Amino acid sequence: LETHFHPFWKLPTPAVGAVRELARYADARGAAVFFVTARPGIIHSLTDWNLKQAGYPVDGLRVRSLPDLFEEVSAYKTEQRAEIEAKGYKIIANIGNNTTDLVGGHVERGFKLPDYDGALS
Repeated sequence: LETHFHPFWKLPTPAVGAVRELARYADARGAAVFFVTARPGIIHSLTDWNLKQAGYPVDGLRVRSLPDLFEEVSAYKTEQRAEIEAKGYKIIANIGNNTTDLVGGHVERGFKLPDYDGALS
């Protein structure tokens, strides 16, 4: 999870410091940092802006298109990771706050973060 649970109308949403520092650490050592979210594509620009305002390196942001909204989140995220791999990237870490973020493979290792007592589930 890249930002704290926070009402969307209060922007920018602040970063989770430890996750941002990990992303910066990876970026500084040549790793690409991708974000795959279940958010709809209509807020792609806003999400990209927020990530950058919060201080994240962003090499790619994947959001759901209209047909993707009818697909299970875990299947969508697995497909996105597979597409990133198909472009020649090796996904060494996958970080998420929900099990749907971590299932389906196409990653060396997954890390589960808190989901704010179910507020994000």
